[in-house]
Amino acid sequence: MRGQKRPKRQTRRSFLGHSAILGSVGLTALFAAACGGGRPPVSERAFLLPTPSRTPSTGPTVVPNPTATRPALTSSESSTARPTVSPGRAEQRAVPPSPTPTEAPRQPNVLLVTIDTLRADRLGAYGFAQAHTPVLDQLAREGVRFDRAICQLPQTNASHASLMTGLYASTSGVKVHMVDKLRPDTQTLASIFARAGYQTAGIYSWVSLDPQFCGLDQGFQTYAGYVLNRSMIFSDPRLEQLAATFRQIKAQVPIVKTADAVLGQSDRIEESLDGRADVTNQAVFEWLDAHAQAGPFFLWVHYYDPHYPYAPPKGYDHILGLDYQGSVDGSVETIHKIENDQITLSAGDLARLTELYQGEIAFADFQLGRLLDYLKKYDLQDNTIITVTGDHGESFGEHDDWTHGQAVYESEIRIPLIMHFPSRLPSGVTIAAPAQVIDVMPTLLDLTGLRAQKTVQGTSLLPLIRGQSDGSDRAAFTELADDSFVSVLTYGDWKLIRNDANGEVQLYHLSDDEAEQKNLAQDNPQTTRELSARLQDLMKISGVTR
Repeated sequence: MRGQKRPKRQTRRSFLGHSAILGSVGLTALFAAACGGGRPPVSERAFLLPTPSRTPSTGPTVVPNPTATRPALTSSESSTARPTVSPGRAEQRAVPPSPTPTEAPRQPNVLLVTIDTLRADRLGAYGFAQAHTPVLDQLAREGVRFDRAICQLPQTNASHASLMTGLYASTSGVKVHMVDKLRPDTQTLASIFARAGYQTAGIYSWVSLDPQFCGLDQGFQTYAGYVLNRSMIFSDPRLEQLAATFRQIKAQVPIVKTADAVLGQSDRIEESLDGRADVTNQAVFEWLDAHAQAGPFFLWVHYYDPHYPYAPPKGYDHILGLDYQGSVDGSVETIHKIENDQITLSAGDLARLTELYQGEIAFADFQLGRLLDYLKKYDLQDNTIITVTGDHGESFGEHDDWTHGQAVYESEIRIPLIMHFPSRLPSGVTIAAPAQVIDVMPTLLDLTGLRAQKTVQGTSLLPLIRGQSDGSDRAAFTELADDSFVSVLTYGDWKLIRNDANGEVQLYHLSDDEAEQKNLAQDNPQTTRELSARLQDLMKISGVTR
């Protein structure tokens, strides 16, 4: 109305500025919790941040007991494997009677398993002779294996956001790890399945997937995380929200040294955490006991094990049988020293480090087998679409890179993708054409006959699987989170990497050079120009550039 002032528009920067003021009041509480203290000596009102409204629960909240099995955790480990359950998302529905034989067959269940930090080339199905991955290998033999599946950004949260939305990272808005979150009311796999009457559950193994840091709980009726060594800061939702807010502030505006010191303390605590697939499985099994016969379900299970620290359980810690006498271990401290050039690895040291990584993969593979066996308890194996993939890979010194998130070479962006559904998918099929993480969502919707109501940038892989397309026109796009706009296009056997910060262009022919050692950009100027033009188009579509 005339004469009235229009309310000032709330911008991201102003929100972060206000959050900084509010957050500073809670610094004492955050620091006390980060240092291992008990309940912070400050009133709840002082540091309680607003959270999105939730539909009130209409039933009791039931949290699965994360007791580890095979092998058992130590008493100290099991006591710190505390579940994090999204408020209002842990309601367990009453189980209705089983359908009678005269009822129409129900929709297929969907089981989506993501294994963190899983390189494709470290599995037997992908040609690694020393792998101990019999479950994944058999799943690939009996299903469909995509040989060149690519993640859209080699970080956990960004990659999972692309998986769950079918959107490139710049489109979804989730790029900076544990800072960016999905916008409210984002269309997700879980929301589509829930709208179609599916039971939806997400059970994960890592703190960055807590709702405060990613927003991936949208659409899930049950959303719970099971992480070892949780401290107070990652167990109290109020403190966790505060930590998440400070991450956002730090990414956007300069903050005072005291706040940065506290945030750094939370970073160090985060690095002491770990996930165990057997703990995750126990929660999954209890959810299946309550829901397996209640109608179709969409169940996402996340195993964290291959991510550093590389600390496989006893029985998996010498999986390759190396006779190693050195001192290098798979701890976070060791990894940081390697990254900072404080340790020079010998060939034996590197072999030991990768042996520990392979042990983590082998343990996750074994636990995946337990999960697949558990489906048989309720005779679900033939009516469940099983999809297994990774969120990103891991570098072990290739191109002088370590871990993940900083490069777009194959060691970090190429991941396994295996789909199994005997009634609709063939067995023993390998797809050579490029596939993207964002293609999983439309493929699962295609298989279940459901439709997305909003835009999805991925495309269904069923035409490739059915032989209706040879994939010669397919490309895969990857980007990094920083402002250098390092992007990659995989097209057939060619791979183009472009760094818009320094103008560097790299071109590799992957079938001849899997290690990406010979840059062919200068020798193939026409191919470089053609792929650069296509890359530019994809960057515009994804939102990286205008």
